[in-house]
Amino acid sequence: MAIDKFELDVDDPLNPFEELEDPRSQTNRKHPLPSVLMIAVMDVLAGNVFHTPEE
Repeated sequence: MAIDKFELDVDDPLNPFEELEDPRSQTNRKHPLPSVLMIAVMDVLAGNVFHTPEE
């Protein structure tokens, strides 16, 4: 059984997010989508858990 190699570009970790289409309206784009997504990923890796408010 072969194991595929996974290569990670450590020079620019935002590269995988650059190709995503930003669904936000132009007026709500204060920060670039790749930066927002990277912050969310780092938050999860740091052990933070997101909770949705119960209604």
